[in-house]
Amino acid sequence: MPEKLTIPLIKRKKLFYDIGYFGFKFIHAIISTSLILICGYFNLGTILTMILFIVFFFGTGYLIFNKMYGSWLVNYKVKGSMELNEESILVNSEDGIQNYTIKNFKKIILKQNYYQNYSKYKSPVYDGIGSMNIDLGTNEKVGMEFLIRNSEELESLNRLKQIWKQNGLSIWT
Repeated sequence: MPEKLTIPLIKRKKLFYDIGYFGFKFIHAIISTSLILICGYFNLGTILTMILFIVFFFGTGYLIFNKMYGSWLVNYKVKGSMELNEESILVNSEDGIQNYTIKNFKKIILKQNYYQNYSKYKSPVYDGIGSMNIDLGTNEKVGMEFLIRNSEELESLNRLKQIWKQNGLSIWT
């Protein structure tokens, strides 16, 4: 029976608080330091200032990383679907329908991150999100991001990769 897999295509949203990795690393320190200066200005005392600093330093760090940044549902939106099989990749997105034949590919660069809600080694923000860059050999490259929702889809994708490799396709990971 031929292998076939249909997975959602996703697109990263640009969010108003998307200030990047280093911004999230330092913003809670800036907020906490400002709190110390305010406490010093109003002479609230050393112990109260230290308690407030500790609470705000770790509290804002928690809020920024776990609440504000959120999970993939907040940062990504589904923009279509991608159907993979042994001979072709059919992309159905908001931009239209495109069909790519595996025989015409020079190589595929495929990055994947297990499947959604699998957070043993990776951050849950990125679990299940993968990217595929296809080199068609004619100075044309196609890139897309997708979501692997469960272990069955991951196993099916791995079987398809093996079939593609057996048919001579260069797959880089």
